[in-house]
Amino acid sequence: MKQRVKRSAAALMAVCTFAAACPAALIAQAATYPGDQNVYYYSTSYQRHNGGSANVVVSRQNNSGNIWMVDKNRNIRVINSHGGSYHGMGPFVVDYSDKTPIRKQDCGSKWNARAEMMDNVEKVWDYFRYTLNVTDFNFSGSGDSAIYVSEYNKDADARSETMYGMNFIGFGEEGSLTYNMGVDRGAVGHEFAHLLTMKKMGWNTSMNMQTYALMEAYSDILGELSEDNPDWKVAANVFKNSNQGYSLRDLANPGATNNPLQDGYYYYYDNYTSFMSNLIYMQDQGTYPAYYGSTVVSHAAYLMYTGGISKYDLARIWCNSLDYYSSYPSDAKLNASFMDCRDAVIYAAQDYFGSNSDWALNIIKNAFDAVDITPHTTMPEFTQGQAPLTHDMASFVTQEKIKFPTGKYWTTGNPDTCGNTPVYDDHSTFVPMGPTVYYGFGSIGWQDEEEYFQCAGFAKKVQMDRYHTNMFTQDDRASSYTPKAGDHLRLEVIYKGHLLSEHSVFVTAANSSTLTYAECNYDGNNRIRWDQSASWYRDENSKVCFSQGSYTYRFVWVERAIPVGDTNADGAVTSADRTMMNALINNSASTHYVNTIMRRYAADINRDGWINNDDLVLLNKLISNTSGIRSYYGFIK
Repeated sequence: MKQRVKRSAAALMAVCTFAAACPAALIAQAATYPGDQNVYYYSTSYQRHNGGSANVVVSRQNNSGNIWMVDKNRNIRVINSHGGSYHGMGPFVVDYSDKTPIRKQDCGSKWNARAEMMDNVEKVWDYFRYTLNVTDFNFSGSGDSAIYVSEYNKDADARSETMYGMNFIGFGEEGSLTYNMGVDRGAVGHEFAHLLTMKKMGWNTSMNMQTYALMEAYSDILGELSEDNPDWKVAANVFKNSNQGYSLRDLANPGATNNPLQDGYYYYYDNYTSFMSNLIYMQDQGTYPAYYGSTVVSHAAYLMYTGGISKYDLARIWCNSLDYYSSYPSDAKLNASFMDCRDAVIYAAQDYFGSNSDWALNIIKNAFDAVDITPHTTMPEFTQGQAPLTHDMASFVTQEKIKFPTGKYWTTGNPDTCGNTPVYDDHSTFVPMGPTVYYGFGSIGWQDEEEYFQCAGFAKKVQMDRYHTNMFTQDDRASSYTPKAGDHLRLEVIYKGHLLSEHSVFVTAANSSTLTYAECNYDGNNRIRWDQSASWYRDENSKVCFSQGSYTYRFVWVERAIPVGDTNADGAVTSADRTMMNALINNSASTHYVNTIMRRYAADINRDGWINNDDLVLLNKLISNTSGIRSYYGFIK
């Protein structure tokens, strides 16, 4: 499989991570910086960038009268970042050997800008502590919970990172079009949110596209909600010509974003379908599209706000929703999708509002619907009861043969069509792999921009048409595999004892000795054919094998749709699922290396947001197919 994503330079307001050992001497300094001892707190005024005055809390040294830009109560220090080593943050350069805070006396003409920056950091610190209930500001994990703040010599930029076991937030200095970025409280909140998602999720710049977009969306959303009156325009206050509506991103109307600093291609999306349809174009242009897709999610949050959820409640729900990814293994956290976000926010709202959550859930669901972010947990179009019926599969195959006739080529670039032209080694036609787990709901870590093409793409496309879902489980346990209609079967291709390649087929029928399948690209030109039949057997390692001419095909793995109730993700609802359901109800199920969100989709059979005895009753009926109950339940989506 091929990864199509191209990386390019990050846009404005970013998060960077730099992992390095923290010199013990630097942490030891933290308690002895000037402004920390022999001080009393001092509220002093400054001139705001847009006129008027305000007060900022700093420290005043009793003996010398020095005024330090230190808020000891909140553990915030404004430091001078210039000089020192280059550590991956472009112009944000910090002298790590000296964290001495800046004195008012040394600020000169920059006092007001730095004081406003300090004031906003204090207000955002309070917002995270008292609204979002963040009690631990030790984002770096080193034990040092101080926030070190600086200006740096690049305008219209803001960065946050953890380096040397310390938390840094930097804001670009005043430029020709912008003020110091720290004068915008939403921009300050955006960077705090990056530190929070790094701590909770490990989110950084090395993730798949959708997760990167989620990271930016969470920062934009929590940043805007940190403002007294959100304008839903990211960093609008930093532009000197703000009356023209400039902002980095317009979350209320993403397509109308007016950003005079943007270079090259840009269009911010408010619809997931439109964004994904243009994804390949953006990547081919060398554009990393996470920022342009982030507004799909943040626009949904805007619609929740205008739909009637208060600023306070919305902030708590979005922040709490991060906890619903927290039991993901690390690779799954770095592969969270927009659909994962929808479900996480809904679960957070259910828990937050409790029994009185229906009104809020309607607003949230309508908002996600409006931007085409669909749920994993929609009710079935295709049921478990239909899946094993021979006549139903035969009818499906007849329709698919009309859509993809034998002898045609899967080479048009549109996965729902085929053409008359063979194209050798063509990759232009593909389907997204979608969320996929290993047996037991172990995370596989691939997500929507990962592609299945050629034989695997065609087999997956037919399988998706069959089950009406893009969520699957992959199982490589050779001894337990028996061919079943509906399987996407991956095989080794062996010729005269030598392994040549791997190949995928879609199984259309199977019994104890024979399987029938459809395939594509058996000839290297993406040609389609149906009704291939072979006798299957097990080799000395219990792997399913079959032969066609001089070639032997040997089992590698199988992918199957996940039925509702399939709590162990083996692709079937059996008595083996009862043990896991009991463990989930008793909170004794392991979460180590388990995709618990997808497992919840399978286990919450009645879709009430909880896994309890009501679900166990339904599972028992599904296992025995009491009163044909499988005709009412389908596959998780």
